[in-house]
This record gives sequence, C-alpha cells and structure tokens, in this order.
Amino acid sequence: MEQRPLKNHRHKTEEIEKKGMSTSVVWNRQIFSFWKILAISALLPILRKLAYPEPLRTCDLVFGEGPRMSRTLIILFRRDPSKDRSGQEIHYEGYQPFWPDGRPVAVGLDAFCQHGQRLLSLGRHLAGRHERLIRMTCFPLGGREDSLTRLPGYRVRRFFIERQGPVGRIHFLDGTPTTAVFEIGRDEPRVLHWIGLSGLDDGDRQWFDLAATPIETIPIPRSRTWASEIYNLS
Repeated sequence: MEQRPLKNHRHKTEEIEKKGMSTSVVWNRQIFSFWKILAISALLPILRKLAYPEPLRTCDLVFGEGPRMSRTLIILFRRDPSKDRSGQEIHYEGYQPFWPDGRPVAVGLDAFCQHGQRLLSLGRHLAGRHERLIRMTCFPLGGREDSLTRLPGYRVRRFFIERQGPVGRIHFLDGTPTTAVFEIGRDEPRVLHWIGLSGLDDGDRQWFDLAATPIETIPIPRSRTWASEIYNLS
C-alpha cells in the first residue's frame, strides 16, 4: 500500500518529462523554421539579381541626385584619327563618343592625352581594337584632401572642375589645366550633370575622383521597345 503513491508519482514524472521533451522539440522546430525563413529572405534578393541582372544604362545615378552623390555614364569611344592633334609637345588621340544605342554624344570632348588614354583604357590599351565601351563614375568630393576613392577593377584619378561663365575646365591634381572643356548650351545636359558643371556657380570649383573601367560586352537589343527601356531612347 505504501508503494502505490511512489508508482503514481513516478508515472506522473515520466508524463511531465515526455510533455517537456515534446514541448522542447516543438520549440526547436519553430526556432529552426524561423531562422530558415530569415535565411531564405536574405538570399532571395541575391538570387533574383543573379537570375535577372539589371541592364546597362547610359546614365545611372548610383547613390542619388544630390550634389555629393556619385554619378555614372556609359559611353562608347570609337577611334577617329581625323581628330588627332598636338599642342605644347603633347599628342592627343581622337575619338568619337557614342551612347550604347549608337547615338552620338553631344560633347566637345573628342581627344585625349596619354593620361586620359590610360585612365579610359584607350590608346595602346585598345590592343588592336577600334572602339571600347567605358563605364565612368564621378565621385564629387568635399575637398582636395579627401581620401582617394578605391574601386576594384577601376582606374581612379583626382581632378577638379572650375566654372568660368558657361564653360567648365578640368584640372589635374596640381592645378594644371587640361584640354577637357565642357560647355553649358553645347553639351548634353546629362553629361553636364554627370561632371557636375550644371550645379556650379560662376567661379566655383568642384573636386572629384573619376573612376573608369572598360565593359567588354553589352546587351543586344531584342526590340525597339526593349532598347528604349535600357538606353532611354526617345
């Protein structure tokens, strides 16, 4: 008679342990499912980008439209010997700039010295080619002493642009003026916005890092509508 309570107690203890174990298993499964959902949610955007890569655009604001935001242009430079010229013992190699859809770019920049050719992977870097598609990103800076922008696969150089009237001239780091001149009313607005001239007042200057890298392949338009969406055709 005295052992019955002990058996009942042991039986109840076993039932409680079983319930506790089942509850623990349920919680473990719920926690596992929760982390599984989080992992899938984090991977979905990456998988979507891999499966459906974004097409190239002729003008892409990388981080926004503010005065200190980086801005990117994609331009095809085609070799044009008729635009070759020399000045002050410096040889400039001529090129015709085009948007990726084949339209010419309205800009006065049509020849580059050795520094420009190296930055844009043109000149001898063409290795027998006659043209090259270049992605160029302009990073506006707060001043000359800002840290240099570093991007894997890009060549980067620091310049400043100074506006005098409607004209903006690019200068090297040491203040030496270049022959690269942009002009409001002559050059395309998207180019002026990219280089930052349209946001400067007369006499102002803006320091920036220019990063450039060649793009070896471009998407072939499947239709006029598709091309319009990618290249902003009018």
